[in-house]
Amino acid sequence: MALRQDDLIYALATGTGGAVAIIRLSGNLCWDVVLPLLRTKRNRSLRPTPRYLHYAGLYDDTRLLDDVCVVFFPLEKSYTGEEMAEIHCHGSKAIIQRISEILQAKGARPALPGEFTRRAFINGRMGLSQAEAVRELIESDTIEEASVAIRKLQGELKNRVEELRMDLIDCAASLEATLDYPEEDIEHMDQGLLTQRIDSLRSKVQDMRNTYDRYKLSRDGIAVAILGKPNAGKSSLLNSLLKEERAIVTDIAGTTRDHIEESFQYKGIKFRLIDTAGIRESQDRVEKLGIERSLRFETEADLILYLYDGLEAVELRNNNPQAFHLLNKADLGLHQDNQPLLQQKRVFQISAMRHLGLEDLLNALQDFAKHLISQPDSEVPVITSARHAHCLDSAYQCLTHFKESLSRGIPMDIALVELYEARDYLGQITGMVATSDIIDRIFEKFCIGK
Repeated sequence: MALRQDDLIYALATGTGGAVAIIRLSGNLCWDVVLPLLRTKRNRSLRPTPRYLHYAGLYDDTRLLDDVCVVFFPLEKSYTGEEMAEIHCHGSKAIIQRISEILQAKGARPALPGEFTRRAFINGRMGLSQAEAVRELIESDTIEEASVAIRKLQGELKNRVEELRMDLIDCAASLEATLDYPEEDIEHMDQGLLTQRIDSLRSKVQDMRNTYDRYKLSRDGIAVAILGKPNAGKSSLLNSLLKEERAIVTDIAGTTRDHIEESFQYKGIKFRLIDTAGIRESQDRVEKLGIERSLRFETEADLILYLYDGLEAVELRNNNPQAFHLLNKADLGLHQDNQPLLQQKRVFQISAMRHLGLEDLLNALQDFAKHLISQPDSEVPVITSARHAHCLDSAYQCLTHFKESLSRGIPMDIALVELYEARDYLGQITGMVATSDIIDRIFEKFCIGK
């Protein structure tokens, strides 16, 4: 059931248990509801100055309930585009509960998750991508994530997508004019020039889309698979890098039969370590399943650490550019045939058990990870949402189909459908084109009070 957008809502905008709590309100008659609750220290009615922090007593009928600070926002200067107020009271659960009861008695209702931001979108205070950035900013775990979210909130993505969308509309309008008014003296767009414009749009859409893969790597962590023969020291390496006893370490070959996955951060970069079953010939059904999974990680991981027993003559498994080769057991020595291997790039001598050589390895992993997650063009907005990535993928496909239609001689009025679909997919990012289902899915993920 659709909710009225002019009713009065309220919510606790801060966590419970703190020294101060903030209750925010938005909607019709907001000031008329809040002002009668307040009295100045001289027992006078408060005359609010917009966006000014007022100190007053909040009364429950004739009884002073709490000393509070209150801010009033006029609709043209508020977050939601409606009259708003914030009550800054003490963090007592009893006080918060009683203020809530008073507000409900005066006609306010508890806000739904994300309803303040939803109203801001509906009232034109922000685009849909900016509204999503609010949640991303709140949920950000790193300064990098927060930085991307705040740029999106300021309109970086919205503005860039609108530029692409308007370019598409201009291109389609020129083509429509030549179709609708063939007798008029309208300059026809040369097909070569049209193809160049479409290629330029496709390139810009693809560049923006590619930022999502790098951001996802940064957010979720670089997947690092540790592979090697049984007893090479894979579990010891996992424990050493995590600095905790996460995996069982024994001298019995085949102890690890399934993979173990754990995350850690090094100098601001998140890694997901995957300890895998030792690779060897085996007749044990369970161990064989683990080995099959190890081989799958060999092709799917972002980085691979091949671990070898450095006391034995080693033949490097492959020359994968995303692989590092580690000659383990450096504390016990090194087989003489392995000495030349140390001259090769991405070959390290370590002791997983004694923590030798791990700092050099970690620094090398960090350098390589930076290459994976760094954005090549700082001017391109970073895509952080799977929904936005899907919209860009769809827009790119439409533009590609349009270009193919031109080459196959398909009538322009039919081919133009692809341009309009591409336009609409871009519009879904900013909210220029949005269904109620999309909006509901976005805002149901918000916390209450935002």
